[in-house]
Amino acid sequence: MMSALQAHDPVFPRERKAAQFAPPRSTYKQGLNAPYFSAVINIEAGGLSLNKRRCIAELLGTIEGLAPERIQYVDGASLTRTLHNLAALRPDAVIVCGGDGTARTAIETLTPLGVATVPLPGGTLNRLVSAVFGHSRTDEIIARIAEGAPSFIPAGVVNGHRFFVVSGYGAPMRLNGVREHIRAGRWADAMGAWRSATKDMFGPSLQIGRFGLQVSCAIVALGPIDAAFGLRAPSSRGDFEAASVLWSGWSSALALAPFALMGGWRNCPRVVAGPARAVALQGLGEGIPALLDGEPFLLPREAVITYEDRAGLVWR
Repeated sequence: MMSALQAHDPVFPRERKAAQFAPPRSTYKQGLNAPYFSAVINIEAGGLSLNKRRCIAELLGTIEGLAPERIQYVDGASLTRTLHNLAALRPDAVIVCGGDGTARTAIETLTPLGVATVPLPGGTLNRLVSAVFGHSRTDEIIARIAEGAPSFIPAGVVNGHRFFVVSGYGAPMRLNGVREHIRAGRWADAMGAWRSATKDMFGPSLQIGRFGLQVSCAIVALGPIDAAFGLRAPSSRGDFEAASVLWSGWSSALALAPFALMGGWRNCPRVVAGPARAVALQGLGEGIPALLDGEPFLLPREAVITYEDRAGLVWR
C-alpha cells in the first residue's frame, strides 16, 4: 500500500527503506569510476511545484552512480531519519533538493557521518545553493556532479546548531511562522500567527554584545549581509557581519526602507553593523526566537555565535 507521501507525488518510485540495500563500496574512495550518490527531495519545499519535481527527477535520472531506489522523497518530519538511512549506504554524497532549511539540516546531519551534501535549489531564495555553487543552474550542477569532490565550507555555530549563510534573532523572527501557514493554505492560522508575532515585534527583545546594546532583532551572516541576500558578490574574508536594529513601531520600521532600497541600510541611524568573529546574545524574554538559514529555532536566553572554518562537508 502506498504511503501518504507516495500518493502525494507520482513522479518518484515507491519509497523503500534504505536499510534494505547492502552498503556498496564507494568507487570514489577507491579511486575507480563514477562516485555513488543518493538523493532526497523535500516535497514540502516552497519552490518545488509538481512540474519542477518532474524536471528534477529527469535530471537525476541522468546521473551515473544514482540508482532509482536511492531517490527518496520526504517531508520535514522524515528528513533527518531518511538522511541517516541513506548515509548508512555509504554514498560519496547525498543530493538534497529543497529550500535553505532543508540544505542546512542535510549538511549538519551528514557532515559528522563523513558524507558530503550536494544542495539543489528547491526553495524560495536558495541562498545556500548559491553559496556553494554560485550562479550555476540546476542542470549545470548535475552535469558536473561526477567531476566533483568533497570540500569543507565555513559556518556559524550557535547552541550546537550551524548556519552556512545567514541567521536572524529576536521577536521579528516569529513572522516566519506566518509565511509557513500561508504556504500551506492555513489562512486562519496565519492570521493568528501574525497577531502573536507582531505583538512583541517592536521594542527591545535582545541584548547584543559585551556592552548589552538592547535591540529588536539582529542579523548575523558569513561575510557581508548584502551577499547573503544576493545583493552583492560573496566574500571569503573569514568572519561575520553582524547588524542590529531597534524598532519602536511601524513608522520606525518603515523608516529603514529608503536606506535599504538605496543600498545604504548601514547608514540608517537605527542600525548598528560591523564585522565580528563571535557575537553574544541575551534574550529579554523566555528564549531567543531564531532563524538559521530559514529554519526556526528557539534558543535559550543566553547564546554565543562563533565562526567555524571547516564546518560543513559539501560535494562540488
